[in-house]
Amino acid sequence: MFGGECVPHSKCGCLHQGSYYLPKENLWVDEQCQEKCVCQPKSKKIMCAQSHCQNGEVCKVLNGVLGCHMDGSGVCIARGDPHYTTFDGRNFDVYGNCSYLLTSHCPTWGDMEDFTVEVQNQMKDATNVSIRHVKMVVSGYSIEMSNDWRNKVEVRLFFLLQYL
Repeated sequence: MFGGECVPHSKCGCLHQGSYYLPKENLWVDEQCQEKCVCQPKSKKIMCAQSHCQNGEVCKVLNGVLGCHMDGSGVCIARGDPHYTTFDGRNFDVYGNCSYLLTSHCPTWGDMEDFTVEVQNQMKDATNVSIRHVKMVVSGYSIEMSNDWRNKVEVRLFFLLQYL
């Protein structure tokens, strides 16, 4: 029985130290994140192996879950004609006359304010593309920057109406 509903035995997870884990769910069993375990769906047992956090990660509790999480602030970059670097350090060149979602709030990041950052590319010719427009929305403000506006940043306050 899971969540008050019966499920086939093949979909049952594992019970470990008084906590229930879904099939194939990962967990860390020590406070230094040196032993990582997984719930084995067939045996319904937790199997563990030595492990560690990756570079740039620290072992800590986030949203009530012990695990390897990014250390400090994340950085993503949009620059040039157009070069993008993601939070995990991967590089991309994105061509086209389009708007892209550069980043936005992710609920697993913890207790953060919702935000979005959009970029718009401008294709000047077949080989020349630049970032034309950037729009950030956070805390009820829309902040926009554009190559079309010299020495100007536009900030707008907006209200979200919520109907109950």
